[in-house]
Amino acid sequence: MSERDNESEGTALDENQQLGTEAAGNGSGISGPMTADGNGSGISGPMTADGNGSGISGPMTADGNGSGISGPMTADGNGSGISGPMTADGNGSGISGPMTADGNGSGISGPMTADGNGSGISGPMTADGNGSGISGPMTADGNGSGISGPMTADGNGSGISGPMTADGNGSGISGPMTADGNGSGISGPMTADGNGSGISGP
Repeated sequence: MSERDNESEGTALDENQQLGTEAAGNGSGISGPMTADGNGSGISGPMTADGNGSGISGPMTADGNGSGISGPMTADGNGSGISGPMTADGNGSGISGPMTADGNGSGISGPMTADGNGSGISGPMTADGNGSGISGPMTADGNGSGISGPMTADGNGSGISGPMTADGNGSGISGPMTADGNGSGISGPMTADGNGSGISGP
């Protein structure tokens, strides 16, 4: 093989690595910081959240519905086209701006916000599960609950107030920055669970 062929192969590898920052699909593993998981993907690092029972660790990562995600701070749910750094889409929605995320077709704007299923979300670092309106910094909702206060989260309809604690369906949760979805016991700072997974760590 000639030296020129080797250069061509090297260029192709570089392009593939660049394309790794955009991804769509259903059911692959996820890598890179500041991504998030919705339904069952494995995620690692701190400041992560899970939708339906996945184990999550690692910094600020997120996924919608099992899609393959690569590159830093990008995410896709079900086949949507995503471009730019730190954006995320769930099910075909158009998303623009840095560090935003969408679940199922909602329009989202502003930095570091996230939406689950069509809800309108505003403010920095807020998240919504299924259609709830959420405001304030770093708050999250699971299924339609109203949540207020900084860095609180709710799973399925519970009213939650106070800084960075959350409960979903009957679980007792204490300590700062923890969250539960459906009955799981969760401890440790800045962890979140969707449906019964045990999550711990910062």
